[in-house]
Amino acid sequence: GTKGWDEIGGTFNKISSRQLIIGYHLVEADDFTLDVIAGRSKGYYLFNSQVMYGTNYDGIFFDMGYNQPGLFNMTLKGGPFIVSSQDNHYGYTFQLTFNEIVGTGLYASYALIDWEKKSKTYDQVNDIYLENNPQWQFVNSQFVLGYRLPKETFGAAINVYGSYGVN
Repeated sequence: GTKGWDEIGGTFNKISSRQLIIGYHLVEADDFTLDVIAGRSKGYYLFNSQVMYGTNYDGIFFDMGYNQPGLFNMTLKGGPFIVSSQDNHYGYTFQLTFNEIVGTGLYASYALIDWEKKSKTYDQVNDIYLENNPQWQFVNSQFVLGYRLPKETFGAAINVYGSYGVN
């Protein structure tokens, strides 16, 4: 049968939840943190792109932070997620970000999301199974370079950035 729009990007069969996450601080030191989070959330709440991460993120999420004062703050985020439980289809993603590079507002980020599947999958639009379904042939990559201006500069926080994405 036809699936509802809220089921696309993390499909489910019996339970519906808009957002439910639980997490734990595995390590919390002066210059290093490591968290693990599991559940469902919009991907853009966890990552920096509404284009790449506009769907539901149903999975396990690791968030590591490392701070080198005066040089950079680094975060590495990512993990596996469910693309379609009906098709036993999983993906993975990560994002590496350097903030406050050399003590300035300069930042750079690289993200990759892979939800490609080469076996048969269900085509929700036509209600059939397809080999190499184009709906699931995605490996997206994005690079962002930006600068965060302090609030004092213009009376409001301003973020100037550019990005380049590839599918």
